[in-house]
Amino acid sequence: MSLEYTKTMLQTLKQYHTSEINMIINGNDDKPLLLICFKDGCYELKSLNTSVVEICDDINSTIFTINKLMNVVI
Repeated sequence: MSLEYTKTMLQTLKQYHTSEINMIINGNDDKPLLLICFKDGCYELKSLNTSVVEICDDINSTIFTINKLMNVVI
């Protein structure tokens, strides 16, 4: 997934924060790895393998955390 696509999806989550929208990132084997939502003014990232939850305030820190969690999970 490209960086621009990821930013667009994160902006969409923030824009529709009153709706329950989740973004799921799959691994190379199409197995779901991360669940991302926008809740209470922050991005919430949950690793579906380890159940670790990370909270991020902005798009840049969210992208950094996505990369960190993907490297741990893969």
